[in-house]
Amino acid sequence: MKAVVGSPCALSKNLASHLGYEFIPMDVRAFPDGEVNPRIVLEEIPEEVVLVNTITQSDFNVNRYLVECLFAAKNLADAGVDDVKLVMPYLPYARQDAVFRPGESYSSRYVFELFASLGVKWIFAVTTHMHRHETFLSFVPGIKGYNVSGFVPLAHYLKDNFNLHNPFVLGPDGEAGKWASEVAEIVGGESYSLMKKRDRTTGATETFGDVTVLEGRDVIIVDDVISTGGTVVAATRKIEKAHRIFVAVVHGLFMKGTDMLSGATMVTTNTVENPFSRVDVSAAIAHAMKQV
Repeated sequence: MKAVVGSPCALSKNLASHLGYEFIPMDVRAFPDGEVNPRIVLEEIPEEVVLVNTITQSDFNVNRYLVECLFAAKNLADAGVDDVKLVMPYLPYARQDAVFRPGESYSSRYVFELFASLGVKWIFAVTTHMHRHETFLSFVPGIKGYNVSGFVPLAHYLKDNFNLHNPFVLGPDGEAGKWASEVAEIVGGESYSLMKKRDRTTGATETFGDVTVLEGRDVIIVDDVISTGGTVVAATRKIEKAHRIFVAVVHGLFMKGTDMLSGATMVTTNTVENPFSRVDVSAAIAHAMKQV
């Protein structure tokens, strides 16, 4: 018996279907003070469990999300499951993929170490923010990681559902350049990335680049995460007279709401459920898992 244990959402159920595994729902009880208690009932002990947990934009609490996964992994280990593979479509604390200033926490490494200590052998994440560890198979001893591309299903969705006219794919900063190239190759178009300079003390950013004249073309702005929307909004200000503007983002957090971009078509994946999560990544995750 092989099972997918997870929150009863479309991503978890679809992943079970793609893998051909039984789906077992995980119930999470939340106490008034915010403490969580995930409950997993196994009638028999599976030889392999894929533990899936998701998070929503409307109830975004990354710390609770992480604790739910930690406790659920420990529950499975205590129940006698030897092979636990964790799917965290949105991988928390991945932004801190290096120590930038003395005394800072190396949070991405700490998260991997915590799961490794609980017996988790694999973590599958979707377009995680760990830019300095693009393939993090050996990031932490005892646990392996797989970075599933969320841009491939996003690009195919745009190509299949919109009659794109002479598409131009734009990365809003240097880090997004590789993703812009990835999407451009699928939709059939050019790519370019702006440059962004951030003040590490204040957090203020400034965007550089000249792509103002894209008259009559469909422009697709791509990024891994839209949090406050500042980076994407700055990119849209660089565009003039485009035919249409699309914003294609893997993780839609929308910490300041979902109305910051007027006149653009917003599309995200369902790694974080939100009003624009039109692209299901379960098939991409299943494909990655079958490779290993």
